[in-house]
Amino acid sequence: MVYRGQEMGIKEPKKAMMRLSNLKNLFWLGAILLSLACVPTAPTGSTPLPAVEATPIDPTPTQAIIEEAYVILHQDGTSYQYAGHLPEVTHILEAVEHLLTTADATYRLIITEDVIEEVRGGEALEVVYSEVQESVISFNQQPILYVRVLIPLAGRFQEGTVLINGAYARELTTEEPDMAALSGSWEVVVHSEGIGRLADLVEQLPGVGE
Repeated sequence: MVYRGQEMGIKEPKKAMMRLSNLKNLFWLGAILLSLACVPTAPTGSTPLPAVEATPIDPTPTQAIIEEAYVILHQDGTSYQYAGHLPEVTHILEAVEHLLTTADATYRLIITEDVIEEVRGGEALEVVYSEVQESVISFNQQPILYVRVLIPLAGRFQEGTVLINGAYARELTTEEPDMAALSGSWEVVVHSEGIGRLADLVEQLPGVGE
């Protein structure tokens, strides 16, 4: 018996669906084989690279160049900081060292925080060192260790006064005190000839007198 559908060339529905499904499977299989053929492979005899362990980056920034000292110029409540590598500051550091080592007197002065703030609030030059310094005072031939020097440039203090943030070696309980141990004490010396050329050097600092 011949069905009418077969006479008209129409295929049975189930067989048509099976063939369509087979075609889809063949299509996806070809796609997978093509993708595998495109994956690069290591050449024959090559050695795989070893795994590299990641090194964490230190988030703390490091200072490439540590300044030996820097200078702070106090002028009526405003402060200006100058790096130690500037030529003008280098000359100032030399002049301060000269004032310190050639001081020829002292006077009784109780140096409190109020005194320090008074000096800084007027006109003064301050030198801050990155390491403990040691000098020998001329008039008493005593070594002194210090971390900063404060020199009034004007005000009620005797001309040539040098305030030293530190202590004489004879008063220390250790031969190598750290900066923290010295920062709590102050000494005072005086240069009878005044601050000499230091005032002229201060005027040469960038921005001063402009």
